[in-house]
Parts: sequence; C-alpha cells; structure tokens
Amino acid sequence: MKPNWALRTITYVVRQVYLSSRIRVRQWGHLPGGRGATVLITNHQHMDEGEMVTARTFLRHPWKPLVMCNSRRTFETGFIAWQMPWTGSFTRGLNLSWLWDAYSILPIENHLFSRPLISLAEELRSAHGDLPFEAILPPETFQPLGLDGRVLSDLWKPVNFVRAHAWVKVARLKQPYRREVLANLRAVRKRDIDAIVERVRPGATFYITPEGDFSRDGRMHPMRGGIVEALAPFADLWLWRTTQFRIDEDVSG
Repeated sequence: MKPNWALRTITYVVRQVYLSSRIRVRQWGHLPGGRGATVLITNHQHMDEGEMVTARTFLRHPWKPLVMCNSRRTFETGFIAWQMPWTGSFTRGLNLSWLWDAYSILPIENHLFSRPLISLAEELRSAHGDLPFEAILPPETFQPLGLDGRVLSDLWKPVNFVRAHAWVKVARLKQPYRREVLANLRAVRKRDIDAIVERVRPGATFYITPEGDFSRDGRMHPMRGGIVEALAPFADLWLWRTTQFRIDEDVSG
C-alpha cells in the first residue's frame, strides 16, 4: 500500500490539536524546506514526543516525504490485542501492516536475542506448519507456560493469548529451528534496512531515535543496528535534542 498523504495530514492535525491541549511544547529551529535525503535523529524521553516531532516536520513541509520505522512486533498479527486486551475478541487475528504502510512506517527487526513466543510461533508456523511445542522447545521452557500437548496455532486462542507473549530466548529453540530463525533474522534485518535506504535515497526524511526506547538520563545514546551507517553516505544527518520537565500537570519538551 502506498503512503496516504490525506490520512496522515488529517491524523496529524487532529492529534496536534489534542496534544496541544494536554502538553506545552517549545521548539527552536526546524529543518530546511529545500533539503534532500535527510536523517532526523532525536533522543527519546516522552511517549508523545515522537509524534510531535514527526507531525511538526510533516506539517511544516508536507510535500517532503517523511519515513519512520517501528519494531516488527508492531507488524505482527495480534499486536493490537496485546496492547489493548479489551479488543482481543475481535483483534487477535488482526494484522495492521496495511495501516502502518499508509503512514510510511517501515518495519525493523530490533529484537535480536529474544522475542515473544507468539512471534517465533508465527514465523515457524509459516515455514513448517502447525508444529507441537515439544518439537521446537525444551520442556523447561514450554511446560511452565502450560503448553503441554499444544501446537503453535493454540497460542492465538483466548485462553493462551497472554502466556503466548512470554519472552523466549532464540537460543532456547531446538535445532534446526534455532539455526533457521537466526539466519532469517539476519536476512530480515538486512531487508528492512535496504527498504529504508530505498525510500530515503530519492529525497525523503527519515526519523529515528537511537535508543529504541526511552532515554532514562536524557542523553542521546549510541545508534543501534547499522541503519544510520547505511544512510550516511548519501543523506544529511540532523540532530534534534529533546528535553522534558514537569510543571504542575504540564509537560514541556
């Protein structure tokens, strides 16, 4: 699905009005309108700041393509059900990849050593069918989760959906599945970065935070995973430092 300019514009305008009523934001400086391929790098301290940064960047120069990335877990079936359990009865089988595509949000594999069990199950089921857990994991891993005698597809049933999100180290997988998952992990990671490069090279702006999660000390931490290294040869790098502090009930950044 192609990025949807109208959908993004409406979403950003509505959300900016709402967020401006809840938090106070001060901004100094902005990206130039005549920029080419650009990487916008910020630290990450508040749950709403990424939306503020991307919305203001887009709305100031809406003709410039804006690209972001998010964890591949966001692109997996059942993500919304896990984030909003009250929707589980009708979202366990929902995959929102089409929606993230419309917002120019690309996937990136950022869990290199462990993943939710349901994520590993989705990958293995697509490659090998509905395997029993005894075939892919040692008993000490799946028995505490109450998965004796179960198969991979059972994780999407309501009774198992919570335990399905237990984090499992890739190293716990039996062979040959461990070897396959690790090989696929490297291939998917490379494919994700190549897709980002392909979108940015023609002149898009790519937004990223080094931490991947909140910066607890306010500092901009080392960049992970080779994304910026792949973009640096042809893109301009811009740093945008964010800060936050609390005054009564207001948050300023």
